[in-house]
Amino acid sequence: MGIQSKLFVAFLSCSLLVVTSMYGFMRWSSDQGLLIFINKRDVEKQDRMALVLSTYYDKYQSWAFLENNHQLWHQLNRSVDQVAEQTAFTDRSVKGGSFQRPLKRPRFDEQPPRPPQERRDDLPSRVIFLDERKQAIFGRLKGDENYSYVPVIYQGREVGWLTAPPYKEITDDFNLSFVEAQNKHFLMVCGLLIILSACVSLPLSARLVSPVKALAKASHKLSSGDFSVCIQEERNDELGQLIKDFNVLATTLEANEGARRRWVGDISHELRTPLTVMRGELEAMIDGVRPLSLDSVESAHQEVLHLQRLVEDLYELTNADIGALSYRKEALNLVALVTFAESQFKSACQEKCINLNRVDVDPGQEELYIYADKSRMLQLLHNLIQNSIKYTDPKGEIRLTTSMIKGQALLIVEDSLPGVSYEELSLLFDYLYRTDKSRSRVSGGVGLGLAICQSIVEGHDGSIKACHSELGGLKISIHLPLS
Repeated sequence: MGIQSKLFVAFLSCSLLVVTSMYGFMRWSSDQGLLIFINKRDVEKQDRMALVLSTYYDKYQSWAFLENNHQLWHQLNRSVDQVAEQTAFTDRSVKGGSFQRPLKRPRFDEQPPRPPQERRDDLPSRVIFLDERKQAIFGRLKGDENYSYVPVIYQGREVGWLTAPPYKEITDDFNLSFVEAQNKHFLMVCGLLIILSACVSLPLSARLVSPVKALAKASHKLSSGDFSVCIQEERNDELGQLIKDFNVLATTLEANEGARRRWVGDISHELRTPLTVMRGELEAMIDGVRPLSLDSVESAHQEVLHLQRLVEDLYELTNADIGALSYRKEALNLVALVTFAESQFKSACQEKCINLNRVDVDPGQEELYIYADKSRMLQLLHNLIQNSIKYTDPKGEIRLTTSMIKGQALLIVEDSLPGVSYEELSLLFDYLYRTDKSRSRVSGGVGLGLAICQSIVEGHDGSIKACHSELGGLKISIHLPLS
């Protein structure tokens, strides 16, 4: 069974449970309300009988005339019922808009009628009549019933009591037919509600399952290597957020796959180049094409050194990615480190006629302490300065700046022409990326220097950013936390 079918069954089952509970409650409420109404009507009948009996008591001053006079007792019950019916009929006539003269209340003779012999078979009355001592005159009290007594008042005192056992179930044919009609109507309403619930549950379950199906289909494509998949469905709920996350995941995997392919291609190229050169030189010396001289061995040795540097850079980047780079941090003076790095590259800059300067934003600030690893910070400075020397035109300028801004140490390395395009700024820190499209190892290196710089800065909880310099070249800004 699919998710849509399960949701439909769940919604429909909940609706059935609610409708069934509602039907049971409505039926119970209807039965209880009708029982309350019947018992209340019985009490009202006892009130009317109490008024009639008080009139008889005023005439005879005792209940002796009523003892064992069953016919009179039944006649009193029927007369009170007739008065109630006439009153109800009159009320309906007035409320219906056509006034009719109400029927007169029947008068009882001063002398109690003698019971005719042919009416002995009348049904017994439910009403129990008690004297002032609550001794039964008509009827019999049961000990397990919860009776409510209506007093017969004569000149301000109770001379008798009327009561009846309360109805606990509906036995009257008219009331039963009314209850059955109500239950029939309740069942019809419940049936309509169930049908309506089914009509709503089916499209609702389909609406909820549609993004799940789309996600399942897209996941199959993603697992098969199709990273270009994208789910085009706009929702503002949790499923919509899941779809957005899935699309971001697919885009990220596609980008990572492209980076992986480019990485493998670039690494293969960088490793193949020095190996090809060394192989060619060695084969030339073996075949006697080139003499086995110190210069030939030195050329092959340079290629080995270049290959070693490449392998070491790759090893450092791999360690940085897995968090295995070791840092021995201590309080270091950033100004002193920059001054030391400047002195190391003075001669290299002079050979290329490049002016290397250190600028102090705050004159006299000779100390700017950071919490960092000394060897890694020197490696960072060496990579940045070497990168500027490689790409800066002769008679250009390289500027080193240190300052403190917003509670952080700021290091800026910038150079003069040539510059970098806006499209290349965001790619400078990618692995093996070089602005030199010819991929010349002499001018452009292997393209790992800035990637290593980014790993070192992030390892010190800092940030690195590339932008255009006022000198016309590249500007690298590094923010590091103070010690």
